[in-house]
Amino acid sequence: MTLRLLSILLLGCLVLTGCQPSSTSATLEDHPLSAQDADRQYKARLLVLKDGQTTRQEVINVMGEPDRIGGTVTTRAIMYFWTVKNRDENLLRRSFIIAAFDSNDVLTRHRKTDDEPKYGGAQLPEDAMNEFLEYPVKK
Repeated sequence: MTLRLLSILLLGCLVLTGCQPSSTSATLEDHPLSAQDADRQYKARLLVLKDGQTTRQEVINVMGEPDRIGGTVTTRAIMYFWTVKNRDENLLRRSFIIAAFDSNDVLTRHRKTDDEPKYGGAQLPEDAMNEFLEYPVKK
């Protein structure tokens, strides 16, 4: 009985060890500032974006309602953002997902990015959205 219990305990430890993030993982160094930031960070890992295929509704189904909505006459854009703090350097980093859709709500282009801190802190969401809309990605 003791050998069986020891085997089960050892197996449990091995399973748990395999599930831990590596020591170089950003999740160990960076911590979301709020529950909403943690939720966005988690959902962003699940989101798969494919230009010409992904629909606006598919993005909303995974990410929820967007933080910002913008666009032009021909392009509709949505944005999600979250902020994390680096434990070692005490710096903020804002991460973004910005997606543009055509009139049929099909993804035309997107950007997933981590904005490094600038003099005033992480880039403001409005600035990131405007920058994305003003400077389209060249094909």
